[in-house]
Amino acid sequence: MNVQERLELAADVFLASTDTTYDECAKGVFTLDRIIIATPPMLVPDVRGYFVPILYAYWERFFRISFGEFLRSITLSKFHVDEFKPQIAVLRIGRELADISDRHKFKQIQELCCNRSVTEIKRLLRQLLTTIESPIEFSPLHQWVRTNSNVEYTTLEANCIRFGIDVETLKANFVVKPLYASLKNLVDMRNDIAHGSEFKTLTAIEWDETRNFVLKIMQVVQVELYESLKDRSKMLGSVTSENDFAI
Repeated sequence: MNVQERLELAADVFLASTDTTYDECAKGVFTLDRIIIATPPMLVPDVRGYFVPILYAYWERFFRISFGEFLRSITLSKFHVDEFKPQIAVLRIGRELADISDRHKFKQIQELCCNRSVTEIKRLLRQLLTTIESPIEFSPLHQWVRTNSNVEYTTLEANCIRFGIDVETLKANFVVKPLYASLKNLVDMRNDIAHGSEFKTLTAIEWDETRNFVLKIMQVVQVELYESLKDRSKMLGSVTSENDFAI
């Protein structure tokens, strides 16, 4: 299996798993619609408002799972750490350095040499080199995706930057109302309820806009992660081996 075939296989695995997650979230969203339809008219505006945190929860669930599946699919491709573009490679190397630092109680890299024999220093450096020259692995997945308690625009952007995803491509899908504004609106409405601010009802138009945004942002994120996984120029450096490889 050549390089491109390995990337496409990883992308297909990602798509299959996130399709399932999207279907679960979309089913939940459409169930909210059915509940609203069955609600007495005088209570509908309140019910729409109460359901906003659930819409947000589906977005956060999809965000967390899809970015985690992105890393899992990268792991399944079995490329070595040093074959990836800097964003992905540095993400893994940085974690290894942090783990070594935690285990050996130093905060800065130069402290590695303090009170250690040359043999021990060589062992630690070889451990890091082994990670760099081994197939990449992200485990456990939940420790790699940062939600920061609110998956607002800055959280989405930060994770995209960490994983080498082009956030500008995501933004280009939102022309009428910018991605930043729509996501801020969703998170603010959720926080207003969660943190005790004045409760706001939603009109039918406001509900439709919010619900459709949640469904769209999930789709847009899924497609961009999928396309990135398939794209050798986005994922891999120029020194990747072309040798056949069996997964």
